[in-house]
Amino acid sequence: MRFTPRELFDLAIAWIALGVAFALFFDSFFDVSLRAALLSGDVGA
Repeated sequence: MRFTPRELFDLAIAWIALGVAFALFFDSFFDVSLRAALLSGDVGA
């Protein structure tokens, strides 16, 4: 399948929105220290 730049942009926005919604929905299941480490950028640095 071939996409126009506009379609690719829309797909990227949709995937980002899904990712954010997924992260917020499952946020309560994450360990607080892990979330803090991710927010501070320590993981994988």
